[in-house]
Amino acid sequence: MRTIHHMLLLLLSAMVFNAHAQSSLCERKVEELKWQMENARQYGNVYRLRGLNRALARVQSRCNDEGVLGSKRKQVEEQQKEVDELMEEIREYRAEGRSDKVKKREAKLQRELETLVDLQHELKALESMRGEAGATSSPSANTLSLRR
Repeated sequence: MRTIHHMLLLLLSAMVFNAHAQSSLCERKVEELKWQMENARQYGNVYRLRGLNRALARVQSRCNDEGVLGSKRKQVEEQQKEVDELMEEIREYRAEGRSDKVKKREAKLQRELETLVDLQHELKALESMRGEAGATSSPSANTLSLRR
């Protein structure tokens, strides 16, 4: 009887851990939204606050970790396409000898590459948070921005 009790306790603990692991990214998203809401309140931005309230309701009703990861992966893919398109434009302008256009596109490319790197870091952090769910997160993971 005692062994069955211990096995049930172990099984229950595993189920609780699993449930926590599945909701950790969504909880982070909720925390981020609440932080933004507090900032909007402090600055009296009622329109931003209204939008954040709607976003919070959507996250609380529909969020799951795969959705959070999928959304971030899609953002990385879209940003990569933007970078690829800019690189192609630069090649074309170079071939045409349009150095003025090349300079402008290179400046934009630099900004877009920085955004891409940021998104890739956020995705890696999200993936590692998911893998470490239930463990104590690092300070940098606590400050991760999920706004994008």
